[in-house]
Amino acid sequence: VGAAAGVGALRVVYHAAGVVSDGVLGSQSERTLAAVYGPKVHGASHLHRSVATLGSLRLAMTSSVASLLGSSGQCNHSAASAWLNCLASVRSARGLHGQSSQWGAVAEVGYAARHADMDRFIAMRGMRPVSSELTMHAIGAALFGACATVMAVAPIDWRALGAASRRYGNGAASSFLRPMLTRFGKRAGDASARSRDKGHGGSGALATLDDVLEAVQSVVGVDGVDADSPLMEAGIDSLGAVELRNQLQPFAEDPLPATLVFDHPTARLLHTSLQRDVAVGPALAA
Repeated sequence: VGAAAGVGALRVVYHAAGVVSDGVLGSQSERTLAAVYGPKVHGASHLHRSVATLGSLRLAMTSSVASLLGSSGQCNHSAASAWLNCLASVRSARGLHGQSSQWGAVAEVGYAARHADMDRFIAMRGMRPVSSELTMHAIGAALFGACATVMAVAPIDWRALGAASRRYGNGAASSFLRPMLTRFGKRAGDASARSRDKGHGGSGALATLDDVLEAVQSVVGVDGVDADSPLMEAGIDSLGAVELRNQLQPFAEDPLPATLVFDHPTARLLHTSLQRDVAVGPALAA
């Protein structure tokens, strides 16, 4: 930065560094936090200090939509990205240029493109991949100041996001998005209500074994999972266990534990546990 500034040609610095180290909260550590915070938080902080005397320089940063919507197993990534958003706002308040783009999964290149199941993962949360055309447009806007201090680059399917919010709980959508979900997600809500009327997906609705298998298959992304096969062998990892617990929560009277899949390691055992939970819940209430 110093060498380029001396030449007089430096106008924009674009901070795009990032590392992920995913895992449920109980498995996170100082090491995994440092691995994610290093490139994003410490890297951006260093750039901020390095260009402090260059008042006209633009500093644009790559954040993540995880800081807007949250993301299971990515508390460190969400927090680091939120820090970048705050840095951009602080710079703006001081009369300096600061811009943070909350990126969704970009199609064709990068992390999401290298992971085949990412499209399914984000679709379940009401989002679509960011196209190459939109990517270039957003980068241009961030570099040349034609956008808000903090902007999200994430094509959203509002009805699907509304359904995800109901399926996973209020963590699927932050509070300022909910008025838009009310407006754009009405049809999804009506469909969800009809499903509950039929006995599927309502709080305490009796889950069938097929319901459990469908949830398992949606998490692992394959069909034909055997009801008596260990879920870990079917492809459920620690993040998948959280995902599966969230999908099964509507079938339970009480909050399901984070250890649900480890305590009941097959689809049939999960089904038995859910039936027992629904049966015991009303008895305790009585």
